[in-house]
Amino acid sequence: DLDGVTALVSECGNSRVVALPGATDACDVFFGDASGYAPVRAIVAPSDSIDPQTAWIDARLAFAKAPEIAQALGGALTQSQLPYPVEPGSWLLAYTRGRLNGTDGRALVKSNGTFAWLRVPSGVAAVTCEGLCELVAQASSLPNSPTDSTPATSRALAFRGLTPWLFVVERAEDSAQLLRLNERYDPAWIAFVPWRVLPHVRLDMSSNGWFIARPARRVILVQATSLLQLVAEGIGVLCALYLLKALVREPTKRAR
Repeated sequence: DLDGVTALVSECGNSRVVALPGATDACDVFFGDASGYAPVRAIVAPSDSIDPQTAWIDARLAFAKAPEIAQALGGALTQSQLPYPVEPGSWLLAYTRGRLNGTDGRALVKSNGTFAWLRVPSGVAAVTCEGLCELVAQASSLPNSPTDSTPATSRALAFRGLTPWLFVVERAEDSAQLLRLNERYDPAWIAFVPWRVLPHVRLDMSSNGWFIARPARRVILVQATSLLQLVAEGIGVLCALYLLKALVREPTKRAR
């Protein structure tokens, strides 16, 4: 067995709604992906620049070089001291390697490189950076911290991969009620049990998860876009065969 490897298909004992997802196999739900919580507004870079020394750039341009700043929301990144407008009184998700200041001169955070939600003072309408800063998202409020701080444990499940986009998962009826597929989150992934479709959720801001409210021994996972492409290809083949048959058919004799 390989240590530290996340199974392609697994189940989780429970799921927490969190403000900051941790490990990619924790089965947590970011509160921006859950219903009943304040909406999370992703921050967008204000220009098309690719030079963080002179502008706020699209943070995704730096993810490959600095994977520690990568996350699912994107954001804006800079190493300049240009101000970036923020909403006064909101919560700001930021990664800071140095110091992030409000326009009133006070330091909102000093850090050697961590993600954190910061409260923006009511009198601050913009922030500036000393070092490297990544602004990710804003929200009007944060969820309460879960009373159980222990992440859920996952267990690998047996499955049959009929194609890369179709899996049949076998599980015990009394298994955990959260199914996880360790593929990049895509709304086109659908999970079926007899007579119903399961609710789909993004886990750890990265992978696919489904809640199973009733006992089910077998779950079918299918990527709907790939299935529709297969159907379209089949229809195309049938149409081509019909046209070929029409070409080789002898012409009908006509009476003069």
